[in-house]
Amino acid sequence: MEELVGLREGSSGNPVTLQELWGPCPRIRRGIRAMAPAEMLEKDWYFLMTLGVLMALISYTMSFTVGRVVRAHKWLYREIGDSHLLRYLSWIVYPVALVSFSSGFSQSITPFSGGSGIPELKTILSGVVLEDYLDIKNFGAKVTITSLYKTSFRVDVPFDLPEIFFFVALGAICGILSCAYLFCQRTFLGFVKTNRVLSKLLATSKPLYSALAALVLASITYPPGVGRFMASRHLDSLFDNNSWALMTRNLSPPWPSEPDPQNLWFEWYHPRFTIFGTLTFFLVMKPCPLHEAVSWPEPRSLALPPAGAAAFSGAVTHTISTALLAFELTGQIVHALPVLMAVLAANAIAQSFQPSFYDGTIIVKKLPYLPWIRCRKISSHHVTVEHFMNRTITTLAKDTPQEEVVKVVTATDTAEYPLVESTESQILVGTVQRAQLVQALQAEPSSWVPGHQQCLQDILAGGCPVEPVTLKLSPETSLHQAHNLFELLKLQSLFVTSHGRAVGFVSWV
Repeated sequence: MEELVGLREGSSGNPVTLQELWGPCPRIRRGIRAMAPAEMLEKDWYFLMTLGVLMALISYTMSFTVGRVVRAHKWLYREIGDSHLLRYLSWIVYPVALVSFSSGFSQSITPFSGGSGIPELKTILSGVVLEDYLDIKNFGAKVTITSLYKTSFRVDVPFDLPEIFFFVALGAICGILSCAYLFCQRTFLGFVKTNRVLSKLLATSKPLYSALAALVLASITYPPGVGRFMASRHLDSLFDNNSWALMTRNLSPPWPSEPDPQNLWFEWYHPRFTIFGTLTFFLVMKPCPLHEAVSWPEPRSLALPPAGAAAFSGAVTHTISTALLAFELTGQIVHALPVLMAVLAANAIAQSFQPSFYDGTIIVKKLPYLPWIRCRKISSHHVTVEHFMNRTITTLAKDTPQEEVVKVVTATDTAEYPLVESTESQILVGTVQRAQLVQALQAEPSSWVPGHQQCLQDILAGGCPVEPVTLKLSPETSLHQAHNLFELLKLQSLFVTSHGRAVGFVSWV
């Protein structure tokens, strides 16, 4: 079929295809195509290099901008005076205004910009097409920032071999805590989705919901209150190589009204509590705002607290790369072995009982999701495709009359139809896309003879392409083999054949 062509408004030049005319930034694309050599456009590394440079510039710009905004917030809080009311208002109004503007502005650009985007990206990488999610407008509404700090450790004897056991025990504890955290996170997101008031607020007034959530979080993190134990600058003191319990056993240092940059560990001491009490309070309170923050409808990036270190964050995300991030965070690699052991132990526990942080969000958002096979017993290998395949399959035979083909196409909304050799044999020979078949049915080829009963074979000969089936499943294929095929090849569905005959299909979408 010939491509549709058109003219630009007010132009008297040569017509162009409507696909080029309606595409994003047509003039810029035509200019690049005209200036760049043909051999350059055929190579990928030019585009990858340009993409890397652009991402680096955007990341630096966002980091610089966010740093300035945070610095302005702290400056306003310091310069406001001694009035607790004014300081509290300056602490909460600033983030509430920014969050409300961010939510309203991003939602006005595109409704797909809410959240970190990692669950949607994992769904896209699995082979599912999410319409308009990779649009340039959605990219413009996204914000990601990462902060790094450098710490120095002693390198003479970084750890003793018996300490490995305690690092593994720490990883196991972090794995158990991560399971509880993931359960609470998924439960909270489900509550937000199902609660009548919150769901209505998210559907009708997302900036208001973001403002209320920011108000709660800002009130919790107010420095004269419990926020005194949650400020990010105090986290450097966690790498202090001193025993705080021994230092405060026979000494009661005065609790300063303002943080002392030279003795930040004083912030973890309180006259009414011990060091262990304040640390426990920090561990309990730090993850709680994250449950609320994950429900915000504006673009964001989430950083898990370093209290759980690489083991906790690795268990929550089901990744081992958090150990590498911990090395980059501290600038040291002398603790590689204990950190890796802790991360592996935490991952072993978390992956056995709970989906990851991002997989849980995918489940709550009801995005297409291919779950892991958590059961690794020998009996699970006896489960075959025959036990769970969908036997209700609509096939089209080459000898099917045109009237029957029209009935099948209008009665179903399947994206593709399996093509079989004949109605009796049901031998699978390929697939036909529904859109192309509808287009062929609407055409009037000159080769059709009036009065002759047309069949699907004639329609296919008129120009409707048939795609070959390169991969099929057998009813005897095990569950683990089928799962590996879907996961490695990023497939959405596969047909099941027995001796060449189409008997069903398997799909996870």
